[in-house]
Amino acid sequence: YGFHQFIQPSRVLHNELIPNAVSRYISEQGEFDVDIRINSMGLRDQEYTLDKPEGVYRILVLGDSPVVGIEVPGEETFPNQMEQLLNQDNPGRFEVLNGGMQGYSPILYYLFLKEKGLDFNPDLVLINFSVTDVTDDYDHAKRARFDEEGMPVSVTKDVQLEDQVSYVPFKQFLRNNSVLYHFIRDRYHRFQYEMKTEEAKIIGDEQTTNAPENSEESEIDLALATHLAHLAGKDLREDFFAIFNETFLPEEESAWQQTLVWLRGIHQLCLQNGIAISLIPVPQPNQVSTEEWKEGKQLWGFDADHMITSPHFQGRLKAFCEQERIPFINPLPRFREVSLQKQLFYPYDGHFNKEGHRVMAEHILDALTTRHIFPQN
Repeated sequence: YGFHQFIQPSRVLHNELIPNAVSRYISEQGEFDVDIRINSMGLRDQEYTLDKPEGVYRILVLGDSPVVGIEVPGEETFPNQMEQLLNQDNPGRFEVLNGGMQGYSPILYYLFLKEKGLDFNPDLVLINFSVTDVTDDYDHAKRARFDEEGMPVSVTKDVQLEDQVSYVPFKQFLRNNSVLYHFIRDRYHRFQYEMKTEEAKIIGDEQTTNAPENSEESEIDLALATHLAHLAGKDLREDFFAIFNETFLPEEESAWQQTLVWLRGIHQLCLQNGIAISLIPVPQPNQVSTEEWKEGKQLWGFDADHMITSPHFQGRLKAFCEQERIPFINPLPRFREVSLQKQLFYPYDGHFNKEGHRVMAEHILDALTTRHIFPQN
């Protein structure tokens, strides 16, 4: 009952949702148990016609895990809640398509829009930018092929598709079926956040070197060593939490700039096709409140009361949007306000719960309306 049961490899998009797939996604901690249905177009959404109906305003929402929202039922994801709210007074007037996919980042948002999204003929594209996006872009670009202008044409490079995905199902099998794997992983994570950075680095190097190959133990060792490297490195290319840093090494800055290239590419595709666009930084739970993600953040090496106060992540994206003349929508202040009364993220998993999706939907719609991004009629 894992996410891998409804994804398939893609020679252009690295992986994608399987059209018409049906499965369940179950939290090991009992936080959610969700039926997952993928429509015939490979979206986690209800059925739509490829051709946009006459008189309909169509919105395409791009992003990764916060958008696809597999932790809540399909009707509770914020794209679906947006559609419900829009059509309360305008039945059938709006369609909001969920183009989210776990693990995607701007290089794949660009490819998805170019290869699939434009076929939906959207009137508006919403880019939801996650804190993982620069780090994931850096990783995806290693397997990408580019055209003569330096824009991506695929994210598989020359790696054989079978080789590229053979490792993933085995790791997912362990995650979904091995109690020992999760016992060791969770106990290990709870202990490791107390370790000093240098100790973590040394142990991580040793585990990486000594890990046995082709065994369940090697999978566990690799997972643990990867987390050790996260604690020790604090480099944006490896640790997505480094995106909140105020300054970056030249190599990290280069990774940031490359991600901005993909965002400009999305903007250009929209301009060329007469599509409106907006960019939305997705709030991280430990940006919102010390009470959010209380359990899960300790597994990432943070104190239970840790909160990120740096404005750098949202600030940098806002400056980029001002330069590129892209409407910028920042839900973080709204999340901080509502979080005083309601929990918006799962305590262990860390993704939006139903209320988090609701706040996201309402804030985006308020901003789109206030800024007159929707047509006046």
